Amino acid sequence: MVSLIDELEGRQWVTRQKSKLDRRRHQLVVAPAGEAALLRLLAVLEDVESQGLKALSGAELDVLTVALDKLYTAYRSLAADAAGKSADDTAEP
Repeated sequence: MVSLIDELEGRQWVTRQKSKLDRRRHQLVVAPAGEAALLRLLAVLEDVESQGLKALSGAELDVLTVALDKLYTAYRSLAADAAGKSADDTAEP
C-alpha cells in the first residue's frame, strides 16, 4: 500500500497531510493533477465501454443489464452476510 501511495505522490496526484484529529495519522488528499488524471481516465473508460457495448443489440443489452443486476444483488448479499447484516441494511441511498 505504501508503495502505491508513494507512486501516486510521485506523480503529484495525491498529497499526504497530517490528520487534524490524530497527529499520528496521515490522510491522503487528491491534488489538482490527480483530479485531472482521474477525469482523463474516466473519459477513456467511457469511450471504451461505449465502443464495446456497440457490439450488442438492444435486446442483448437488456439481457446483460438484468444479469449484471442479479450479480450485483448476489454480491451485495454475500458482503452483507460476511459483515453480519442483511442486504437491505447495506442498500445505497
